[in-house]
Amino acid sequence: MEAGVRELRENLRRSLASVQEGEEIVVTARGMAVARIVPIDGGRALDRAVAAGIVRPACRPRRSRPARRVASRGGVSDLVGEQRR
Repeated sequence: MEAGVRELRENLRRSLASVQEGEEIVVTARGMAVARIVPIDGGRALDRAVAAGIVRPACRPRRSRPARRVASRGGVSDLVGEQRR
């Protein structure tokens, strides 16, 4: 299947559903092929490694921002000035 950028943008969900079913989409811009969207065989590499027992998923979620702001003693420009002396 071939789709222009505008057409792809307008019908993205439908196009991705086609890719999931195994279809390949060639994306064109001004009539020139610029990209190809193909289905991933077997899922992401990380998902395959977890399923094979090679790696384990993280036990905790990613770190979040600190609960309170960290106080600073001046700005970056103050530090740069000190380093130049």
